[in-house]
Amino acid sequence: FGFLEEVDAAVDRADRSFRSRCTELRLFQQKRHFQRVALSRACAERQIRLIVAPAALDLARNNTSVLKGGTSNNAGWRRRPFSGRGGGGERPLWIAWKVEWHFGHCGQVITEKMFPEHEVIGPALDRFLENKCPWGVTRHLLLPYVEAGLEKLEVFLHQPPRAIAAEAAAARGEDGGRYRVPAAAGEGSESDEPEGGGEGRSESSDSGDDKAEVVCQRFLRLDKGLSLRENLRDRTIVEFPVLHVALPQECGRFAGDNKVE
Repeated sequence: FGFLEEVDAAVDRADRSFRSRCTELRLFQQKRHFQRVALSRACAERQIRLIVAPAALDLARNNTSVLKGGTSNNAGWRRRPFSGRGGGGERPLWIAWKVEWHFGHCGQVITEKMFPEHEVIGPALDRFLENKCPWGVTRHLLLPYVEAGLEKLEVFLHQPPRAIAAEAAAARGEDGGRYRVPAAAGEGSESDEPEGGGEGRSESSDSGDDKAEVVCQRFLRLDKGLSLRENLRDRTIVEFPVLHVALPQECGRFAGDNKVE
């Protein structure tokens, strides 16, 4: 009997430890799951390619992006068009993004946990330069960017490797850049070809090289005069947008060196 009591206590301790660990990692939370599903659907409606990380990863657990609006009962994570009530409580749906602003020249990363998708990029960036952020002062951390001015700064969106690979495959054609077995050395000789065949062969090889080398952008330049929602259209993000602010002399580092073969 004492042995069975010890076994039961050990099983109970393991079960409580497992539940506490799941709570710490935010696993098996139905509301959080519905919020992530609603966010994915909203991104699909906006033609935003959202890559959702596994729920146990730190990237997903610390993501505060959520779909806002909807009816007052369901907080926007589920639509109820026939709820039996009037439409007075219905509010437009919008996404509150978690956004990371990277200022590489100063080594600073500013995180916004609830950035409205309808906010324009330019004025949002200007808040950091003019100390207009509600959570604290930031101007003294970004002096090189303050001296350059908002007009000379550029904002780039980081693209994940999966998006770069998909873009390269689409640019290569319908075959997706599949490997072709080269012809054997004995197949086809210069005597079998008509005059001028060598030139045609060189032209075709040059065009093949042009198709094999595709320029894909790891960082996409955003329009500071448009909202975040408009800038994210037809773009790919992992969990939340990661924006890099570049000085005039840094633009070449983000715009160049992006060739993928």
